[in-house]
Amino acid sequence: MKPLLLKIEGLNSFRKEQTVDFTKLSETGLFGIFGPTGSGKSTILDGITLALYGKVERAKGRAQGIINQHEEKTYVQFTFSVGKKKYIAERSFKRNNEGGVNLHKCRLLEMVDETEQVIAEKQGDMDKKITEIIGLTFEDFTRAVVLPQGKFAEFLSLQGKDRRLMLQRIFSLEKYGVKLYEKVKSRLNSAKNELKLVCGMQSELGDASEKALIKAKEELKKQETVVLELKQLEKSYGKRYEELKKIIELKRELEKAQKEWEDIKVLEPSFQLKLQRLELAHKAEKVKPYCQVVNNEKLALDKICAHLANLTEEVNNLENILAATLKVYQELENKKNTRGKELEIKLVKLEQALAEEKLRQELLEKREGLKKDYLAAKKAGESLKAQQKELENLRSRLQVKKAELAKIIQQKEQIAQLEEVFAAKKEAWQEFKESEKIYNELIQDVKEKETQVEGVIRKISLLLKEKEEINKELLKKKQEMDTLPVPELTQDELNTAQKELNDYSEVISSLEYYLADLDAQEKDFSQFQKEINLVLENLKTEESTINTLTDRKQLLTQEIANLDKDFKELQSKNLALFLRKKLEENKPCPVCGSLVHVIPEEEEEKPLKKLEEVIQQKQEELKQVEEHLNQSLNKESSLKSKLELLEENQRKIREIQNNLINKIKEQRNKLQPEWLSWDVKDLKTWQNQRKRYLIQAQEQISTYAQVKEKYIEQLADINNKLNSVEQSLAREEANRDFLNETLKQGREKLEIISLDKEKKEKFFYEKAEGMTGSEIEEKVQEIKKARQDLILLRKKEAEIAKQLEQTTESLFKVQEELQKNLQRLESLEVEGKGYKQQIDQLTARINEVTFGNKAEDVKQKVEEELRALKDSLEKAAQQLEKNRLNYEEKKNLYSNLSHEKKKTEERLEKALQELAEKIKVLQFSSQVEAEEALLTPEEMALLEKEIQEFKNKKLLVQKNLESLKNKLGDKDIEEEEWQSFLQEMERNREELEKSQELYHKLIGHVERLETNNIRWRQLEEEKKHWEELLDKLTELEKLFRGNAFVEFIAEEQLINVSLDASRILADLTQSRYALIVDSDGGFIIRDDANGGLYRPVSTLSGGETFLTSLALALALSSQIQIRGKYPLEFFFLDEGFGTLDRDLLETVMDSLEKLQSQKMTVGVISHVPELRARLQRRLIVTPAENGGKGTQLEIEVG
Repeated sequence: MKPLLLKIEGLNSFRKEQTVDFTKLSETGLFGIFGPTGSGKSTILDGITLALYGKVERAKGRAQGIINQHEEKTYVQFTFSVGKKKYIAERSFKRNNEGGVNLHKCRLLEMVDETEQVIAEKQGDMDKKITEIIGLTFEDFTRAVVLPQGKFAEFLSLQGKDRRLMLQRIFSLEKYGVKLYEKVKSRLNSAKNELKLVCGMQSELGDASEKALIKAKEELKKQETVVLELKQLEKSYGKRYEELKKIIELKRELEKAQKEWEDIKVLEPSFQLKLQRLELAHKAEKVKPYCQVVNNEKLALDKICAHLANLTEEVNNLENILAATLKVYQELENKKNTRGKELEIKLVKLEQALAEEKLRQELLEKREGLKKDYLAAKKAGESLKAQQKELENLRSRLQVKKAELAKIIQQKEQIAQLEEVFAAKKEAWQEFKESEKIYNELIQDVKEKETQVEGVIRKISLLLKEKEEINKELLKKKQEMDTLPVPELTQDELNTAQKELNDYSEVISSLEYYLADLDAQEKDFSQFQKEINLVLENLKTEESTINTLTDRKQLLTQEIANLDKDFKELQSKNLALFLRKKLEENKPCPVCGSLVHVIPEEEEEKPLKKLEEVIQQKQEELKQVEEHLNQSLNKESSLKSKLELLEENQRKIREIQNNLINKIKEQRNKLQPEWLSWDVKDLKTWQNQRKRYLIQAQEQISTYAQVKEKYIEQLADINNKLNSVEQSLAREEANRDFLNETLKQGREKLEIISLDKEKKEKFFYEKAEGMTGSEIEEKVQEIKKARQDLILLRKKEAEIAKQLEQTTESLFKVQEELQKNLQRLESLEVEGKGYKQQIDQLTARINEVTFGNKAEDVKQKVEEELRALKDSLEKAAQQLEKNRLNYEEKKNLYSNLSHEKKKTEERLEKALQELAEKIKVLQFSSQVEAEEALLTPEEMALLEKEIQEFKNKKLLVQKNLESLKNKLGDKDIEEEEWQSFLQEMERNREELEKSQELYHKLIGHVERLETNNIRWRQLEEEKKHWEELLDKLTELEKLFRGNAFVEFIAEEQLINVSLDASRILADLTQSRYALIVDSDGGFIIRDDANGGLYRPVSTLSGGETFLTSLALALALSSQIQIRGKYPLEFFFLDEGFGTLDRDLLETVMDSLEKLQSQKMTVGVISHVPELRARLQRRLIVTPAENGGKGTQLEIEVG
């Protein structure tokens, strides 16, 4: 830090602004501030601390009472540099109403390319920024840099924490204190996280060690042997299965065929009934045409009757409608005669209104034309006025421009006269500029190197940031992996649940099968019941037939017996005739012995023959009756057998149903208790939902495994990325150190070149008389440009004069045209008023007829109303005629239908007679019976088909039964034996599947172990690395915890300071005293003149204390580095010299002068005459006058 300029106003004894140019004072490295006691010497140091920190060491509350009693405010400004940067700190204070002091304004500026940039304007911000820039607090500044009265020996007596904190700030030891501890702690935490991550990743891999891998491979080999044995066993089961399956299938087919044969026997009676039903249907077909004729006639008669009833109602309605239509017609005719005449009169008036409207429209159009002309003329007038105003404005502007141009020409002439004056200034500027160019090139080179350093630092910062981001990403990925949604079920739980589902599914399938079988049995039972009912009906019919036939048989038997008796009596009477009939040709008669026989006539034989024929007929009929009776008896017996068989089948079905119900109960008992109320549909729903759930669970498990594997891969990638960043960071840090060394060499070269630039700069400023180089160049260019501008300006002046003359002429022309336009407007206005009066008169007459509406619209409405009246009357007449015709038509239709009804009734009576005769012939009891016997063609075809199918099926089943018996031969297997074999084979299959599943799992397990083993070994190496690093960092963390290390560094620095201070103190005291740091970090004096005796600093005299403090302050100042890299370049002392004798004062001054060679500026405040005579640069402080001017400052040289 280097002071450049200080301005003080209104502070303590200072009133008007006083300036201290430290650049001039510091030329020899050592200067003094001299003046009488109370003149304001120490106020100069107060001004520096007030500008920087807003505080005065000596003031109450650090700021109260600092304003001069004759002033209302105080202002301080301190300009200083740190490295290559230049800053201005300024503050002002005002007196408040209570007599106290308040901060009025403060700001901190940075000079960037000779421009001021505000970097802080608030008190807090400025205080913070000052501390950041200088690196010292107010207390540090007053202890080590600016030592006001009473503070000189304070650092010498500081102890413990206060001294450590001050040294930490002065020597930028923060990096060895909390910052270093935090850095180590951060690295320690990072290493812990890395180790935790590695352990976590290793834990996630499970036991993937070599031992686990070998064990898994051995288990895989054992399982492979088990699978091969089970596969071999499965082949032998398969061969045996095919043999037994063929036998059991043939046996089941045989049982099925036997059952089918039994079913055919049961259905035989039903087949006979179908045959009878078909025969009856064929007979009914003969009656069908007669039934259709009767039904058609009945239907026709019903339709006619219904139509007649509807027509009666329609005729009555039409009669009423006709009367109403006639009434409407008469009303419309009356309305036409009254309202129509009114409308026709109104039409005449409207025609006249139309003509007047046309005339009004013509007048309106003429008036509109006048209006357009008026508006056009008015617009033209406005345009002319605008032109007039524009021309007047243009004339005024040209006059002003002419006057301004005359002034500019005069100014340019004055500038052009300065050309010779600035020639010498420009030459001095060019020389300085050339030297500055070289200097700037060197600065640019240094800046480039600084930029490179900053770039490398930024890279390091970015890499550190990237490293931090990667660590965050690593932690985030770990957290994400830890928060992955865990599947609801584990694989083992899923397998258990799947097995449970399979068990329940088997039970549900069994239930579904048993319930379906139960339902089928119930249907069979119902079918048998129907057949039983049919058999019972048939039995009842047969019993009635048997009774009838038995009665008929008895009657016929009695009749035949009676006829036989009659025949025998008649035969007795005609015995001779009978004997003659027995005689044979050429054989003797047994009565007379004659060989000639007389044959009786046929007439004689007729009664006997007739009676014989009757007996034969009766016997034939009796035979038929007996046959029918036998058939009926056989049929009755067959029906009874069938009935017994059907009832037996029903009983068997009930047994099967009961067995099925027991099985259903048994299966339901295998289900959970809460499911007992569920039906099969509910169970199937649960089964499907459970299947879907387990599928989703399997997908969750698979997804979880895949996502977790993905995270492990990502974590490995992030670790690789982190290693890469750390390597890059190490490279960039090495590059930074190399660039810093190069930069140091460039800065040393720059200081040599800077001296030459300053010399030329000084010469330039003498010539420039306060102007900058750019100002001089601008002035030269301005003079050159002024000469060129003069030529152009004079030419422009002539052009403006000519333009002004033209504008005046144009203005006169526009004014004449404007007068003509006004006369035209007045003429158009008078003509327009005349048209308006005519239009108003016409409008009044038109409105009397149209009431404000358009005449054409009113006329159209009147015509429409008139047309509507005519149309309504015509429509009413048409409707009346239409209704009359409709009425006549319906009346005639009614008469025709009545006649048709009579004819239909006659046809129906005839058809009924023919039907009755046909029914009687075909032995039907009634038309209803005949119609019930009818079948549709489809039903007849179906019945014939069923009969034929039954015959075919019977034959097919019989053949199949014989074929199966031949195929089966003597081979046989029981169902229990077959089921036992199947269960045994299934157990082997399940065992094989489980073994294969386990085998594949073991393969996957071994593959994963092989993969994980590689990663496991890598992680094991990483784990060892992080464990070793963690041990080291743990030791460092213990070492840097608290303030131990920073105190150690501070103590080392303090020892170095004490060594320098001892060297300076030895010069000042002729090697009598040395400054030593004791074991507690405090200062003690070694008295070498007294045998090296150690003494407390408190035992020193006032002069000795001053010398010791001075030596310590000088040693401390020489080692202070502002912001860790810029040296402290000045030092102020404000007391102590009055206590020194002449020789000691000379020794002190020699020591202070040596600091010049170390580029240190030292300012001393004193009123000792010897010092004033010794120093070449002096700031003389003149005390303030009572009630007059304040303290005055003046620099003395020589």
